[in-house]
Amino acid sequence: MVVRPEGYRSRLVDGMVEESLRSFGGVVIEGPRGCGKTWTGLAHSDGHSISKDADICWPRAMDMQTVSSGPHPIDAYQDVAGTEAIAGSERDTPLENGGPISTSSSVQTSRSLIEKSNGRMMGIRMRPMSLYESGDSDGSVSLRTIMSGGSMEFVQNPVSLERLVDLIIGGGWPGCIGLSSEDRVGFVRSYLECSVHDASVFGGMRRKESNVRSVLKALARSECIPSPVTKVCRDTCVPFERYGPLILPGRTIGSESAVSYDTAIDYLCVFRDMFLTDDQPAFDPEMRSSIKVGKTAKRHLADPSLTAAALGAGKDRLMNDLVTTEYLLEALCERDLRIYADTMGAGLFHYRDDSGREVDAIVELPDGRWGAFEIKLGANQIEDAAKNLLDFRKSLEKHGASRIPDVLCVICGLTEYSYLRNDGVYVVAVTVLGP
Repeated sequence: MVVRPEGYRSRLVDGMVEESLRSFGGVVIEGPRGCGKTWTGLAHSDGHSISKDADICWPRAMDMQTVSSGPHPIDAYQDVAGTEAIAGSERDTPLENGGPISTSSSVQTSRSLIEKSNGRMMGIRMRPMSLYESGDSDGSVSLRTIMSGGSMEFVQNPVSLERLVDLIIGGGWPGCIGLSSEDRVGFVRSYLECSVHDASVFGGMRRKESNVRSVLKALARSECIPSPVTKVCRDTCVPFERYGPLILPGRTIGSESAVSYDTAIDYLCVFRDMFLTDDQPAFDPEMRSSIKVGKTAKRHLADPSLTAAALGAGKDRLMNDLVTTEYLLEALCERDLRIYADTMGAGLFHYRDDSGREVDAIVELPDGRWGAFEIKLGANQIEDAAKNLLDFRKSLEKHGASRIPDVLCVICGLTEYSYLRNDGVYVVAVTVLGP
């Protein structure tokens, strides 16, 4: 019998875990440390045997009859010797009621387990909590409804700048639920320092922690910006105290980097494999004209709270630096859009072309329909954002794009109202958006 842990807060991946257990038998829940993988595994398991001791070959000690009898969690797969025994041996043994539920904070190790399972285990990506999952959005406006072009009732839900800043710097970490704003910030800073140490020894290689920290800060300065590796390298030489939190597009910076190109590539691969970054790929609407569409991904850390911590941007600073706050709000909204899109099998992208036109977020459904989203902090920016989206659609039509957005939407941080405009553009407050 499956018994959910006391205090477990339902997650949007729950449905995907249940479906995968029915279809594949076993599941690997992968994502950054601290995002709730263990509790989600326990919530779908009828066993509570978890080992993080690398010296204990717990999976090999289990007989396949036990494995076959129902879902059993194997936490922190990459730290448990012999976990592959379940995936790779006794391949003909049926997993009638669900098999092993493994958690992993490493891309390489989770992929290894999935490959050795011979199709018996499915990987599911988990992220920090969205505002809907943490209870900070009531979910009264559904992304699914927006993407279907459905009607929308007028919704009122005021939110203050202080509240938005608290949501940004506190992050979507389940372990922070119920903590004060100050304690949540302390948790995130400690998390970041632990991540720096973990990255410095990841894969059995030694790396300088100071260089790891420099590259993380460079990524934080490039939050929500399409940044090639060369720019990340250059940004590592910028003194944070001198230039402030964000290096905006077009700003001139130093000529010498703290790390080489090859070193930066190595660190970026490590951050990716630790799920510490979550980049947003570029979208191509298949233009038939000479307009060149950008291919560089937008940079994101796994949660906007990590970006704020890496920048040293606390509550007081963000309350008085709205430019940085808007970048971090964009990161928060795109984190949530990605989580909500996952429930529909959809993907999250961004758009940028050589004419300078940009769209913050593109959500593409499996059937090819897609929506364009602009993200703004203040309600006074809604009109310009809506105009940009309408102009974007006209530009695609003019230049012979084979695909035109089916939906246009402005997500706003400080709007009191959510509604459907007469021109067909949705306006949605981030604190009412849900799956």
